[in-house]
Amino acid sequence: MLPDISTFLPPPPDSAPGGPAPDLGGPPLVLREDPPGMGNADPHGEPLWCYCQKPNAGEMVGCDGPGCKREWFHLHCAGLREAPEGDWFCRDCKDKPGKPKRGGGHR
Repeated sequence: MLPDISTFLPPPPDSAPGGPAPDLGGPPLVLREDPPGMGNADPHGEPLWCYCQKPNAGEMVGCDGPGCKREWFHLHCAGLREAPEGDWFCRDCKDKPGKPKRGGGHR
């Protein structure tokens, strides 16, 4: 006769509602990551841009700074009345060493 293997198995996890969850080990799962440069997203999944961290609305201007963390800006938030011609750099990117101090640009 074979031995009872139930004595060798760990006890089952507490399955009662509200009971402790089993520790699976490892880092917590990330359910969603935004692509680089996308910024945050609102509750509906719309990307948030600009200094104000609001969705795309109306005419916007794109920063030509490589690796700009916000990328797109509402004209009024950028202090512009209309889209500039040529390259444009947000205040963060234009203050980086080696970047032009003036510019304009519309994507």
